[in-house]
Amino acid sequence: MAWQDFEHDMQRCPRCSYCKWIPWRFVRNIEYMQGCPSVARYNWHAYSAGGKYNISYSLLKERIEIDDSFLNVVYRCLMDGSCDIACKMQQDLEPLQHMQELRIKCVDEGALLPQHQPLFEACAKKII
Repeated sequence: MAWQDFEHDMQRCPRCSYCKWIPWRFVRNIEYMQGCPSVARYNWHAYSAGGKYNISYSLLKERIEIDDSFLNVVYRCLMDGSCDIACKMQQDLEPLQHMQELRIKCVDEGALLPQHQPLFEACAKKII
């Protein structure tokens, strides 16, 4: 699936912030209830799955472009799957797959962080 194929999920996400936390029934200690490492670190909704659905939908509707701020949000995700578990329990959404496709879109567009360049150059040398 391409990132555009997740438009229905982008629209259906209620922005409930459930993606940020461990599902309540699994919480044994409130010190360990935060699920998303990116949200824990940056403390901003854009870093959550709901936030990525927002920016992705804005990109789809051509309201924003891929820029440094966009890439910062997309590449700060650790892809640990915490949001995926929470969203599937609550809303039956696919945030992890969506974020993977969004990253593929960024790479296809040549939108990389400077830190990624040495890795891509090393991979290119091994292939050729």
